[in-house]
Amino acid sequence: MTKAENTLTAQQEKQAAFDLLKRQAEKGDCLPLAIAAARGTLRKLIDKTGEPMFYRLKAELEHDLRLYADTNTLNEKATAYRYNDNGERVQYIADANANRALKALEKQSTGEGYDLVQVAYIALLEQAKQHSAKGEGWLDIPFARRVLDKRVIIRQADSAAYKEIETTPIKEVYKAVRQAIDKSASVQAASLKYTYIEELTEQEGEKAYKRLPKYMDAGAEDKDGVYTADAQTAEDMFTIIEKLNLSARQTEIIKLRLKGYGQRAIASYLGVSVRCIQIQLKRVQEKAKEINLVPISKA
Repeated sequence: MTKAENTLTAQQEKQAAFDLLKRQAEKGDCLPLAIAAARGTLRKLIDKTGEPMFYRLKAELEHDLRLYADTNTLNEKATAYRYNDNGERVQYIADANANRALKALEKQSTGEGYDLVQVAYIALLEQAKQHSAKGEGWLDIPFARRVLDKRVIIRQADSAAYKEIETTPIKEVYKAVRQAIDKSASVQAASLKYTYIEELTEQEGEKAYKRLPKYMDAGAEDKDGVYTADAQTAEDMFTIIEKLNLSARQTEIIKLRLKGYGQRAIASYLGVSVRCIQIQLKRVQEKAKEINLVPISKA
């Protein structure tokens, strides 16, 4: 058998195994497929980007999976059930060594890795509720979903640039995992696209960061490389916007500009022409001049 034939056979075996997981999930055993979705999404991101944060998240996932597996195994060894003299079913310690090991494992904390499995599991349940009546193979049966055009950067529910695409329930599960990864703390912390206001937590000596809109540009990088701003600077910017006495549409446009969106993206999102956005921005500038709010000229 040639190398190409071996590769093809391996791919076919992998696909067959994945198809089996899908059929099991359709019958109610969703956990194995949820784990595969979490692993597969992270593996694809690692192959595509090579970013260290995805390697770390993948390591967290594998740690969490081992922790849960070991916990279940030790729990089965450590405890058992029997009936007492009153005919009641009670639990007792069957293996003291296994019980001590179980107590030690229970002190370990999980990371964000297993959260992705739970996201996939919930997504599977949601898709089952909508599509399981279609019968066996429903995870692969296409359906139409309303989404924003890819050209539109501003992805909010009221955008005027929606279209319908064909997708499948299993694709929606993977999409849910991908979105959860984007929102995870480890990924967000690696991004410098946001302004963060440094705040002290209730734990003395610990810090937390309150995130402002994208590209607000209200601060600078701290010694740890995190782009931060003080709370007063952010409040001053929002106070200035209020003093401008803008219309609802003008306020919306300014907030989108603060998030880094360009005129074309805003126009597409609002369903108006670029010229309309330019006119509104011009009016905002005029209102700023009325309260003596003008740009500082650079020497």
